[in-house]
Amino acid sequence: MMNADASPGVGGAMVADGPYVFEIEPMVGITVTAAVEWDLTLIQPRVTDELPVASPPVTYEGNGSTIVGPVQFSGGGRETITFAHEGEGWVDVYIYPQNGDYSEFPFTDSGTFEGETTVQSEGTSWITVQASGQWTLALESATG
Repeated sequence: MMNADASPGVGGAMVADGPYVFEIEPMVGITVTAAVEWDLTLIQPRVTDELPVASPPVTYEGNGSTIVGPVQFSGGGRETITFAHEGEGWVDVYIYPQNGDYSEFPFTDSGTFEGETTVQSEGTSWITVQASGQWTLALESATG
């Protein structure tokens, strides 16, 4: 679920491997109001020839919410992530390892900001950016 101040449209969640059936039924007291038609799409991202794994250094740029990757992390704080955002509302950046290990939340902030931290994730991961404005995310090897 996304913050009320976040840009709507994209989110991610870690779930156990296996088949899922989603039944969406009207609920009493819940109303969807939208200026345009909307739908719900569930995907399982996979590494493919068309979507190969990137290794740092790599930079992503965007406007609003999205999912980027896949990215290969070495683990143990050997990569640095830098994030800059120009906009209003909350900004959340999540790293979801493809193997289902613990997800990492390197940035949760609001408004215009810049930040840098090391990443503990290891292996192939996907990065979810929930933002309301322009952003840049850069990953670099902390060892050189």
